[in-house]
Amino acid sequence: MGVVKHFPLRMAWNNFADTPSLITANSEIASLPVTFLQNQQIGKPFRSLAIAGLTIEVNFGAPQGVQQFALRKHNISLAGVTITLSGATNAAFSPTAVSVGITPAADILLFDWGGTVQNFQYWKLEVEDPGNTDAFIEIGYM
Repeated sequence: MGVVKHFPLRMAWNNFADTPSLITANSEIASLPVTFLQNQQIGKPFRSLAIAGLTIEVNFGAPQGVQQFALRKHNISLAGVTITLSGATNAAFSPTAVSVGITPAADILLFDWGGTVQNFQYWKLEVEDPGNTDAFIEIGYM
């Protein structure tokens, strides 16, 4: 008999970034807007106009208990990129209540607080990707 391997399974069904959350970006192509991040059809991606200084902000409408953050089907490079996720109690992010750096990964970019719940209404994703050879940032789903 072979060795039986057990893998953890996490059902992440409650996506607070989906509609009716308000989502905005400081850079987007009009035909591929940031609201496409709320569409589970990852074939309709969001695309920025540039690779430097991308900021995406999400307002849940009320504080929500977040345990994980993920981006699916992205073209973010794996070297030289800086990705920061911040949560706050106000839209000005003053003060920022939590801020974490995210390690880039191919296809699915994931950050997990290890079971700790982060209760914030406002979230900001900042991306600096100078190594991106596409000259834009594309993300299929948040």
